[in-house]
Amino acid sequence: APFDFDAAQRYFPPDTFRFRLRLYIPNENGESHDLRAVSCERYEEINERLRCLGYEVGDWAVPSPIEQRFGLASNVTRARYIKMIFGEI
Repeated sequence: APFDFDAAQRYFPPDTFRFRLRLYIPNENGESHDLRAVSCERYEEINERLRCLGYEVGDWAVPSPIEQRFGLASNVTRARYIKMIFGEI
């Protein structure tokens, strides 16, 4: 996946912004928008390079077992839970 580190620094200076990285779980919504997962090696490369450029990088968020098992986008579980609370499903 392309990542323009120069543009990132230009538009999002490290002293003002931080990045939160999360591995992508392929799902229907993402596929409909032509999203693709990066390899673990590429993920680590991006993470390390951002840190070297002075960014704080949050990589603590990992896809939950439910998201992984059913190929859900990160916000799908939360959205469904909220609908259940309000009796919408």
